[in-house]
Amino acid sequence: MNSDVGVLKPSGIGIGCVFKNWNGDFLGAIAGKETGNCRPVEAEARAIIAGLIEANRRGWSPLVVESDCQNLVKFLEKDEEYRIELGVWCKEIRSLVEVNSTMAGRKVEWAFVSRSSNSVVHCLAHMNSHENHMCIWTDCPPNSIRSLLEAEKAQFLEI
Repeated sequence: MNSDVGVLKPSGIGIGCVFKNWNGDFLGAIAGKETGNCRPVEAEARAIIAGLIEANRRGWSPLVVESDCQNLVKFLEKDEEYRIELGVWCKEIRSLVEVNSTMAGRKVEWAFVSRSSNSVVHCLAHMNSHENHMCIWTDCPPNSIRSLLEAEKAQFLEI
């Protein structure tokens, strides 16, 4: 699962998540908007929460959760007490991770990915700037990310 957020004007954040199997094939995606302002790390946490909720609902596990928010990834990799400013978000993330890990029989893994490797979810995070609901795609991605997915898969297969 790869997640990202985008800042939407005048206020709010766009959330995008894409789900792929171990071969890099598309399983599903979500994109939506949440109103209100928050710090970037909190916005990234909200995107991960939205993705984990959808993954758990669909039974997509085990997961590797990828984000371009290195501080959040580092924090979630450790089993430490929550930092005050992230406490509520991290508590919810860890609760959702526990459900996913139980389904899979193994722990969720965390991975930092560079911003340049996040083009698909970056596009998703910016596509619903006028709608206040979550859009969900399964099996067939929206046209706006098809070419990006194909390019990512080609890079994945080269490795």
